Amino acid sequence: MSLTGLGFTKTALTKMVKMVQQGKLSAEAAGEASKKLNLKSRELKFLGEGGESVATLVTDPTHGLAVQKYKNPQISIRQYARKNVIARRLNKSNSFAKYYGRNKNSFVTKHEYIKGEFSKLDKGFPDKLNLEASNYIKDVKISDIGGPNVINNKVIDYHANFIGGKNSWDAPKHLTDNSARIEAEASKRFPNYDKWQSNPFKGKKYYKEQDRQLKVRRNRIKFMASAPKGSQ
Repeated sequence: MSLTGLGFTKTALTKMVKMVQQGKLSAEAAGEASKKLNLKSRELKFLGEGGESVATLVTDPTHGLAVQKYKNPQISIRQYARKNVIARRLNKSNSFAKYYGRNKNSFVTKHEYIKGEFSKLDKGFPDKLNLEASNYIKDVKISDIGGPNVINNKVIDYHANFIGGKNSWDAPKHLTDNSARIEAEASKRFPNYDKWQSNPFKGKKYYKEQDRQLKVRRNRIKFMASAPKGSQ
């Protein structure tokens, strides 16, 4: 499934993207072409959706391929800002996929694309990872690092919680002032999403409502991903 054409990226469905989606061209080849020709990013395919973000695979003129993540409305501005700061500091570690940065004037970030198999982790892996992470950032516990969040022994996604100490990176002011206004506006435009919870009924009515709410969430993500200039 691709999100190209759904409004997540304001670019046309180019011939190269069509070839990748049809299996006639590898994503890696498309990425190399983008680097050599310095082409602007194109969305290739949908990677996944979680509580914090929606992820797609994109071409990138600098890195060839990258994972592009769109902030999910379920995560607060403070969590979003904090995780970006933590990710930037963890770039010094070889155990985490690299954080490439945040697209200007948007709720969109880019990250290193790691291809391969999910890693089989020993029981002590979380403790070893947190010990290493503590060399780069203090008073933070990294969690949710099992299963599909580790590929080729590199962590591609995680949760990060403060465990005490002085919290000096929680929601930098330049990120929160206008970003909070944007999120409030998104909630105003799509008010039913926050009120809707799992319904007890099943059948066609249940799945119809589920699909509708998924559309609402995607609309809110798209709205915040294309935040107006000067918003952050």
